[in-house]
Amino acid sequence: MKSVNKEIKDVRTKDGNLRFGHIHKDQAKSSIMLQGQGGLEFITIDQTSPREGWIWFTWGGSILQISIVLLTASILAASMPMFYVSTVVGAVGALIVSQALWMWAPWLG
Repeated sequence: MKSVNKEIKDVRTKDGNLRFGHIHKDQAKSSIMLQGQGGLEFITIDQTSPREGWIWFTWGGSILQISIVLLTASILAASMPMFYVSTVVGAVGALIVSQALWMWAPWLG
C-alpha cells in the first residue's frame, strides 16, 4: 500500500534536518525523522508496520526519542518552554527505561 502525507514540514540546517511526515523509499511513513549531517544517521518514529532489520525501541526508548526531537526543535525555535517540556518528557522516558532495566517497581510488570 502506498503511503500518503496530508502535510509535510521540513526544517533544515547545515548540521541536520527535522522532518514531519517523511515517506521512505520502502513506503514506510515516519511521523518524525531526525536526520544528522550528511543524512547518514537518523532516528525515526514510524507510523507504519515494522521494517525488517530495524531496531525496535520500547516505550521508554520512544519517549526518549520524542524528548530529543523536542529538544532539537526548542534549540531551532529558541523556545525555553519547549526546552522545559523536552526535559520533563526525557525524565519520564528515563524513568520508564530504568524500570525496564532494574524492575524497581515489580507491580508494574
